[in-house]
Amino acid sequence: MKWSKYILCTILIVGAAIVAVPFLYQIYGRIRTNQLISEFETRINQEQSDIGVPSIHSGKGEEGGTLADELLDFPAGAIGMIQIETIGVKYPIMEGEGKMQLSQAVGHLSDTAGIGELGNCVLAGHRGSRYGPIFKHLDQVKTGDGVKLTDSEGNVHFYQVRESFVTAPDDVSVKRQDGKEELTLVTCEYKGTMRLIVRCTPDREV
Repeated sequence: MKWSKYILCTILIVGAAIVAVPFLYQIYGRIRTNQLISEFETRINQEQSDIGVPSIHSGKGEEGGTLADELLDFPAGAIGMIQIETIGVKYPIMEGEGKMQLSQAVGHLSDTAGIGELGNCVLAGHRGSRYGPIFKHLDQVKTGDGVKLTDSEGNVHFYQVRESFVTAPDDVSVKRQDGKEELTLVTCEYKGTMRLIVRCTPDREV
């Protein structure tokens, strides 16, 4: 009887630990993000005191903020930020698509155009990870939805969703470069066996 109680307690403790692990990862992710933002904020504040802060290139962001207001959302190491209001996406963009980048951010494919440059800028993100949802709800975007990119210099670039489709993982045409500004978002579909592609074009009316 005594041993059965020990076994039951052990099972309950192990079960609770298994259930708690995902939540612990989420908490760690938030703590790490806040730490990176704090570090970046300190650096931006120092730059402000040295040279002052210019306005954002495109005029006003969603709330008419300054360069510092936008950049305070960047963790260290980010080259930009992506925001899709309709699905609650707000993530830093990091260079590359390795495990480190995609575990905490959206990755920029290095062989594609940079943020806001002529050409096809391709950004890849997990369909959810232990640290956050990232592109989990990308399949819910609709034609005409807005996508906002902010680069490391504070320039804001607005896009509209034009189409979405599913393709094979080895379909390199999604990275095509034809000289016109375009944004392509990539994530997994059908449990990683296919890729969901969302193509966006510049929104000149914003």
